[in-house]
Amino acid sequence: TNRLPSEETKMKKLLLISLFMVSLCYCDDSQNSPDAFISLILGKVFIQKSDADHWSRARINQTVVSEDQIRCDKKSRCEIKIGKQQVLRIGELTSIIVKNQINEPEIEVKTGRIWLNIILEGEKLNLRTPTSVASIRGTVYRADADSNATQFRVYEGEVGISTLNDKGEISSDSVFVLTLGQEFVITNDAEKFIEEEKQKQSQFI
Repeated sequence: TNRLPSEETKMKKLLLISLFMVSLCYCDDSQNSPDAFISLILGKVFIQKSDADHWSRARINQTVVSEDQIRCDKKSRCEIKIGKQQVLRIGELTSIIVKNQINEPEIEVKTGRIWLNIILEGEKLNLRTPTSVASIRGTVYRADADSNATQFRVYEGEVGISTLNDKGEISSDSVFVLTLGQEFVITNDAEKFIEEEKQKQSQFI
């Protein structure tokens, strides 16, 4: 005769299934979440962790996660490696925020200069500045940003750039694609930008 499974047997099966599902979820998260860490520090570099309310000196091999902020002082710079093939170099007097690392990585440049060498297989990385959002799919380029303007220069591959409106939203009718050797400037106040560039050039005359 067939015997019905006891309540104890049912509970054991449910427990095994639950543990199996937790294991699957854990494995899936580890595959999608890229390892990001500080690989190079020159000068004074600081980090504010997402769960902290203060800045501290950054350390070599320190892990970088979503919502962490990093800034470099004068004559200082650092390098962050994301996964095995992505490299982010942060220049002096630069401040960034790392966001949304698991599903769609995004780097927010508050001010300063960064260099990106990105090789993402089937994925993309977004770079947000006060005036634009750049979508990157395997490229090498530089970006300079402040509250008024963002300058892009592409050394390899291509970059899709969208401008932002006054509310910080992407303008769907203003999308540009930059390729090898091209340079582009997005500014809120063109006259202010031109005047600032003249002042910079006068320092070398």
